[in-house]
Amino acid sequence: MELLQILLSYLSQHFTGLSYRTYWVFLMSALGMAFWLYIRQSGKDWSLSGAIQYIFPKSVWLHKSSRVDYAYFLINAFVMLLVFTPLILKVYPATVEAGLAAASTIGLPSFNAPFAGAAVFYFFAFVLITDFMIFFSHWLMHKVPFLWQFHKVHHAAEVLNPMTLYRQHPVDLILTGVLVGLGTAIVHVLFTHIFSQPFSLLTFGGLNAITLAFYLGGYNLRHSHIRLSFGPVLDRFLISPEQHQLHHSCVEAHFDKNMGLIFAVWDRLFRTHYIPAKAEEIVLGLPDGEAKEFSSVYACYMLPFRKAAKSNKLALTALAICGMGISSTAFAVGRYVPPSLHLEELTWTEVQKAEAEGYRSVIIPTGGTEQGGAHVVLGKHNQIIRYTAEAIAKRHGNTLVAPVMAYVPEGGISPQTGHMRYSGTLTVREDVFQMILEDTALSLFSHGFDTVYILGDSGDSVAAQDKAEAAISAKLRSGQKIIHLDEYYLANGQFDHLLAEGYQPEAIGYHAGLRDTSELMAVSPDGVRKPAQRQTTQTKGATGAYWKANPEIGQKMLELKIEAALKQISKTETLDFE
Repeated sequence: MELLQILLSYLSQHFTGLSYRTYWVFLMSALGMAFWLYIRQSGKDWSLSGAIQYIFPKSVWLHKSSRVDYAYFLINAFVMLLVFTPLILKVYPATVEAGLAAASTIGLPSFNAPFAGAAVFYFFAFVLITDFMIFFSHWLMHKVPFLWQFHKVHHAAEVLNPMTLYRQHPVDLILTGVLVGLGTAIVHVLFTHIFSQPFSLLTFGGLNAITLAFYLGGYNLRHSHIRLSFGPVLDRFLISPEQHQLHHSCVEAHFDKNMGLIFAVWDRLFRTHYIPAKAEEIVLGLPDGEAKEFSSVYACYMLPFRKAAKSNKLALTALAICGMGISSTAFAVGRYVPPSLHLEELTWTEVQKAEAEGYRSVIIPTGGTEQGGAHVVLGKHNQIIRYTAEAIAKRHGNTLVAPVMAYVPEGGISPQTGHMRYSGTLTVREDVFQMILEDTALSLFSHGFDTVYILGDSGDSVAAQDKAEAAISAKLRSGQKIIHLDEYYLANGQFDHLLAEGYQPEAIGYHAGLRDTSELMAVSPDGVRKPAQRQTTQTKGATGAYWKANPEIGQKMLELKIEAALKQISKTETLDFE
């Protein structure tokens, strides 16, 4: 059920996430341009019903080819999410790590003083290398016969709609993702080393300004039946929807033309640029009726392998070996680990090095100093959250852990309320707690970290952390993310698991009960006072049958928390190389 929720969330992100080309705003901008084109062509005779027929003809949207597009999108998203996206995401940090080490080893020159204009050059270099690598991977797919067998899946579309974008074989997506990851990582390494300063790309929800403008400029019409040219001048510099539609044509004069994404300069350099004449005929699909062979999702997946094996078994073997090599290299190199994942145990130079080598995220753990009955030490939450935060950072990869915030809202001081009624509990006002969280996160962002996670182990701090997340979000630059991992505490499945194991709700308890007592026994056995814990009646300040706690239960409870946090993190991470 949880896997289904993750998949549904991932699918919805294709329409709600700004980093995706089918983001609803981009679709609406294309719709607006299509409507404008219809009115311009119809003149005074335009009508709403006519516009609907012009933009949404059944012959296109309900065509068998379109139905394959829709089904392929659903299935391929599942495959990419579970198998290939995690692999591709490791290429960039792995290359950055290896590149920075190599730059230092070979003695690549660098400037000690930062160059004021370097950030501008970095921006354009990053945008250009991304666009070139997308073009180059596309060029390879057309020019290398073996790769063309897989790229045929995309060109087999007999009509075009925005979802045709996602009709791409995983081999295509991996090739593009790896090349883009390598290219952008090399640019980052060169600028970071040569100019001796960290760089980050100014983005809007994960998109740079140039790409954002391009997607708003009718991008989704390129996979449609509606022809939009940018005009004779702009078409020489930008790839218009009409030029890409011509790229899909199986007319011989149109073969292997207009392979760029944004800029036409690459096509011009490689002599593949083609500006169609007005009303030049475009015939979609593959020559000799081959498109009919790709009439199902299964065929789109498996047929390229059969065709590739017939044409070049050696190349197919090389592809498999290359894939395994990239996988093992990415995972091996990507596991750089500094002396510790805890900021307080690192020097500032070690933090700087870790960040330069791909550690771009930090977890801010919040615990609490509060009573836990007669059997649990006051620092229970601090010890547990330190353990789980480190485990989450290790499994997620490229993530550091800030010092545990040991003081959280626990109740009023005068009069004493909540846990403050028990000796030793320490509290801070909610607004103070929020300000500390806010300044901690902003400090991390100022040092160049991209993502900060708030992770809390106490129910009393959840609401305050939600407010802090909202306040911090309002102050972030584009490309920075603050995420409250509230599912770690609120939706970890612990209670349901124990119910399934036969424990009654009153035995499970809540504060200092079966769950957190077991967790502390697993993390720090000395934190549980054995004589008090063995009493089979509840003591003041605790609930549940905590005398039934044991380390084995604790390990399971900890694992459920860790898994809940990692699943929430996975929902926030997107990838769009399609």
